[in-house]
Amino acid sequence: MAGAGSTLGKPKKAQGKSAPPASEKAGASHQAKGAHSPSEVGTSRGKGGPLKADLAPSERGRIAKDLAKSSEKGTPPSTPAKATGGIPLKTINSKTQFDKYIKDAGERLVVIFFSGTWCETCQGLKPVMREIAQVNNLVHFYEVNVDDSEDTAEACDIIHIPTFQFYKLGKKVAEVLDDSRESVEEKIMELK
Repeated sequence: MAGAGSTLGKPKKAQGKSAPPASEKAGASHQAKGAHSPSEVGTSRGKGGPLKADLAPSERGRIAKDLAKSSEKGTPPSTPAKATGGIPLKTINSKTQFDKYIKDAGERLVVIFFSGTWCETCQGLKPVMREIAQVNNLVHFYEVNVDDSEDTAEACDIIHIPTFQFYKLGKKVAEVLDDSRESVEEKIMELK
């Protein structure tokens, strides 16, 4: 999944328009790598459970293969329970709010997840970030939507999403520019 994010010139303005609906992007490269479109999320019931009958046979087969691959790797498949589980990320809506949260955290590690509503990769990472936040309860987790808080994205030099920035004692100590859960978790373990 690494490298499936979006590059920004300046948040929102460089994009020109929002991404087309997932139904129009059936052949998109990151979907070919196993990412599910929003209409596919939640099509299974638990670990390897029955699939919804209203999907085309080719879609059911592809989703079943994805579930089997995640079972082989030892990673749990994405399910509706996972999508709503974990701790909701607090949202930062302005640079002023960003500065306050960074300052108030003191010595605790702060993870800022820069995303966009039009970024399918970012939307897919939200449940993952909620799970990571639940496990790391001594770390502060926040999300910045680059469209809703352009001033924060610009001040933090965000040119690609998803981006994860890590702060301690009011200063940025690291940044991860890929969409790998492992990269984010490794950085958290290194810094907390």
